[in-house]
Amino acid sequence: MLQLLGYSGPLLIETTLRSILGAPWLQPVDWGLIPKFTSELYDEVTFSIPSTTETLIEKPDGVAMEILRVVFFSVNCSSLAETPGMIEALIKKGYGFNFWEVPTTLHA
Repeated sequence: MLQLLGYSGPLLIETTLRSILGAPWLQPVDWGLIPKFTSELYDEVTFSIPSTTETLIEKPDGVAMEILRVVFFSVNCSSLAETPGMIEALIKKGYGFNFWEVPTTLHA
């Protein structure tokens, strides 16, 4: 969309999660998804990630990985984001969940 608008430059990706206290999150496992309660402390989390249109176009998986890393640490579920490999695996599971072709190498 940004390309169609002709915008090129810095971006600030802002995200707010609301009503998350005690809300079940789905954790991927080999055979599907299981609910897991997280965010035991906060009902709302807001964060911003600086980026650029170039990064978003060339490395969209890397941007998604950074968002997931911040989300999981924010809601006290850092065990899902302890290593870059764990986050890469989650991104690939997301591709499969959406019935998209799972890339062998992510654009990170």
